[in-house]
Formats: sequence, structure tokens, C-alpha cells
Amino acid sequence: MSDTPRLLVVDEDPQTRALLALLLGGEGYRVELAPALNADAARRADLVVADGRYTTQAAFEAAAPAIVAAAAGAPVVLLSALALDPAQARAHGFRDLVPKPFDIDELLDTVGRLLAPDAD
Repeated sequence: MSDTPRLLVVDEDPQTRALLALLLGGEGYRVELAPALNADAARRADLVVADGRYTTQAAFEAAAPAIVAAAAGAPVVLLSALALDPAQARAHGFRDLVPKPFDIDELLDTVGRLLAPDAD
């Protein structure tokens, strides 16, 4: 069995999924891709990186509980273009937020930090 962390990347856009797989796989993570979040895939993941296509704060707040529940206990990093701050994302059950368009270094740093052995 491998100690390499497994990431589930969830995004509706196949090109974005492919880009994220290239970036995260290049860092040595095992990456599984999905167009939508499902509990079976999330149970196999050490971390979920999920796109959030919200047009309003209300839409985000309405959708957040279902996304966190579908992650089946796996921590979720939210990628979103909605004007949110990380504290708002964490208040709704996400482990962190990376704003879109995302900075590659910020995304990689966030994923690495959350997968570190001493991460809470």
C-alpha cells in the first residue's frame, strides 16, 4: 500500500480537471478526477479539491452543506471565483479556500499544508 496521498479533484470542466491532475500529479500525489462529487470516491481520498461555481453568497450557503456531506468526511479545499474569504469557507465546513483564478503556488501550498502530518 502506498503512503502517497490520494486527491480527488472535482470540477465540471474537463480541461480544468486535466490541468489540476497535471499540477497535483506532478507534485507526486495520486489524483482521481470526477465531474461531480460522490461519497464513494471521496472515501478513498485523503483530500478533495472541489470547484465551486457559485454566482451569489446565498447560492454558496445553500450548496455548502451538501458538498461537505458528499465528501464523506474527507477534508475539502474549495476553489471558487465567488468573493469569499477562507474564514467563510471554513465556517461552512470546508478546510480551506483557494480563490479562482487560482495561483498555482497557493494551491500547491494549501494542499501540502493540509496533507502535512501535523495538520489539524
